[in-house]
Amino acid sequence: MTVKQSLIEKLISLIDQYDRIIIHRHINPDPDAIGSQLGLKATIKHNFPDKTVLAAGKMGKGIEWLGRMDNVDRQDYEDALVIILDTPVFERIDGNDHIQNNTLIKIDHHLVVEHFADLEIVEILSSSTAELITKMIMHSQGQLTLSPQAATFLYAGIVGDTGRFLHSNTTQATFEAVAYLMAHQAENTQINRKMNELSLNELNFQSFAIDQIELYEKGVATMTLKQADLTQRGMTVDGTNAVTNLPGRLKEVLTWVIFIEKEDSHGEYRARIRSKGPNIHQVAIQFNGGGHEMASGANVYDDEEKKELIDQMIKVNAQFLKDQNI
Repeated sequence: MTVKQSLIEKLISLIDQYDRIIIHRHINPDPDAIGSQLGLKATIKHNFPDKTVLAAGKMGKGIEWLGRMDNVDRQDYEDALVIILDTPVFERIDGNDHIQNNTLIKIDHHLVVEHFADLEIVEILSSSTAELITKMIMHSQGQLTLSPQAATFLYAGIVGDTGRFLHSNTTQATFEAVAYLMAHQAENTQINRKMNELSLNELNFQSFAIDQIELYEKGVATMTLKQADLTQRGMTVDGTNAVTNLPGRLKEVLTWVIFIEKEDSHGEYRARIRSKGPNIHQVAIQFNGGGHEMASGANVYDDEEKKELIDQMIKVNAQFLKDQNI
C-alpha cells in the first residue's frame, strides 16, 4: 500500500464534514468507473447512513446491469462534497460543468496528467480505482467497513480493469484486495457470469469483428469498425467493448488498436490501444490520448493520422523486441 495513511484520514474527515456527497467519474464509463463509483457510494452510506450520497453521470449501454445512477440536479451541488473517480483529466469528468465551486477529491489509478482537486489520492500501482478504494478501506483502521453490496461493486471494477485477472496490472496486492472483498461476501460468481454473458447479436458481431482484424509487421494488429457496421448490426459503441481484446488472443500479436469511427464525423476515429508488453502509452499521448502502459486510448482525425499511429506502434514493437533480444 503506497497511499499515505494521512490521505486516508483526510478523505474520511472530509466525508464526515459534509451532509451531501456527489460522486462523479469519467464519460463513457467502463466497469471500473461504475464499480468504483457505486462501491464508494455504498461504502459511505454503510458507514454514514444519515448522509445523502448521489452517483452522477450517464450510465453506459451494455453495463446497465451493474447498477443505476441518481438524478442529480444543479441545486444538489450547493454545499456538497464532490468526489471524482478514475479520471485523470478534468474535461473528461461526466458532468464537470456543475462542480467548479465545490470542494473536490480525486481518487484515481492513472498516471497524473493534471491537478484539479483539493485532495488528490493517486496510486498508479493499483490495477483499478476499485482496487485502490478497496485498499483504502482495508487500511482505514476500522473507520470504514464494507457491506456485501459495496464489496460486489468493487469486485466488478477490479475484474473489469484487469481483464478478469489476465492483464499485467494484476498483482499480489490485487488478489489481496479481492480476498478481502470475498471475505465481505462479494458476489463474484454473479459478476463473472454477467461479464461473460453474450446475446446472440453480440456473438454474431464478434464473428464480424474477427474478419476485420488486419496484421502488420512486428506484431501489430488493427481492427476498424465503421458507424455503418455498428448500425447495420444493431450495436452501440459501448457494445464494442466486448471485441476490444480479440486481436490480442492471436499469439502473433504483440500490440493492437481498435479504431472506432466517431458519430457524425468525417474519417475521425477513437482508438483503443492495447499491449502484451510494449509501453503503448507513449504512442497514445502523441495522438491526443493517454491511459496506462498496457491499455490506452487516443484519437485520430483522418486516414493519414491513422497510418501514422500504426507506424508508431510498429516502431515501439520493434524497439521492444530488440530490447528483449527477440
